Amino acid sequence: MKMVLVTGGTGVVGAPIVALLVAGGAQVRCLVRDPRSAATVLPGAELIAGDIEDADQVGAAMAGCDTVFHSAGIPEQWTRDPAIFQRVNCGGTANVLAAMRASGTRRLLHVSTQDTFDLTRDPMDETMPSRDPHPSHYEGSKIAAQKLVDRAGAEGMDVRSIHPCAVYGPGAIRPTGMTALLWGLRLGKVPALLPGGLPVVHNADVAKGALLALEKGAPGSHYILCESYQTLRQMAEAVHARFPDAPLPREMPLWLAKVLAGVGDPLGRLFGVKPMLGKGELSTLIRTGRPSAAKARRELGWTARPFAEGLESTFQ
Repeated sequence: MKMVLVTGGTGVVGAPIVALLVAGGAQVRCLVRDPRSAATVLPGAELIAGDIEDADQVGAAMAGCDTVFHSAGIPEQWTRDPAIFQRVNCGGTANVLAAMRASGTRRLLHVSTQDTFDLTRDPMDETMPSRDPHPSHYEGSKIAAQKLVDRAGAEGMDVRSIHPCAVYGPGAIRPTGMTALLWGLRLGKVPALLPGGLPVVHNADVAKGALLALEKGAPGSHYILCESYQTLRQMAEAVHARFPDAPLPREMPLWLAKVLAGVGDPLGRLFGVKPMLGKGELSTLIRTGRPSAAKARRELGWTARPFAEGLESTFQ
């Protein structure tokens, strides 16, 4: 590799990707909104101020790069403005692809999500695209972004995609998603355990999978990255076992969760605050699909640490 561009470098997936690349001797450039704060989590990388929504800024950051790790995106299931999912997750990906074409940048590793596949299947693999006629705003934006990447690959661009499940771990500029949930359990800020659970994977293992996919994966390939399925009860018990002062919240019945999810989205947008539970979040938790990482293990030699081990590093 010559110069490598990483988008979303301050996030839960981007930060360990940058760390691995820097440790391996690569020249790394990161497109970040605030270089001063980003410097605290991205030592050794060149930091370029810019926004993934700005095509000109993405193009300027792309200059001189031959490889891109595109991990920028909105990782949540809820925002007050649903349109931001399309602007960032899909529009940002379109900006990256356009800048690659304009600059002649050769290779793309796209950080996608398990949500582009059929989350009703058990097991679920890379041959099973989503069939959900009403995906959440987040899921719809990621499906649309993946279609852009696949189209670019069909047109001759050297692209590979990884599809992690719920990612947790240290290193991001702020905890989001799964990591925020684990810290909430640790600090006693989760009032009740919601029904269901999540397939999980540690962020360092996702970063390792990203580099392996670029090194060993065939152009156009897709790889699900998942370690295990954990119910929220199992997560809480694991946190409590490591930190006995962390309380064990009671479990919320499914009927109550459905009521809260039904009113959560409209009330959250009305008052401008994140609801305790939205429809997209509840749908994610009660899905029956179980993603399989068999392809990544077989073709890339990818491995993942057990949840208990990953949990330990998350709180260090």
